[in-house]
Amino acid sequence: MNKFDKALHDLICSTLRGEHIRDMKLHEIQQYNYHLGVALHNIPEYLRNQGELPLECLNAINMLDPTGSESHWGEWCTQFSSTIGQKLPTAPSCDTSKN
Repeated sequence: MNKFDKALHDLICSTLRGEHIRDMKLHEIQQYNYHLGVALHNIPEYLRNQGELPLECLNAINMLDPTGSESHWGEWCTQFSSTIGQKLPTAPSCDTSKN
């Protein structure tokens, strides 16, 4: 499997099948689903044209990751970046507070 395909496959599985969504209420799932769509929809184009994700996209993903925070990258971004060979900055650079 192509490294970009694998990275996106793994990310989609983690975001949509993870334990974190099992206890969400309907309105939380709706909000999460909207933000997830925003975070994911440009990934194929970024990978095709640039071969990596811009920081704003990584931050949007990290904001949704239950293991991510303002001070450190969560498992989703670290795994994705490792798979595609992208180096992450030391810490996320935007507000990643969970909404």
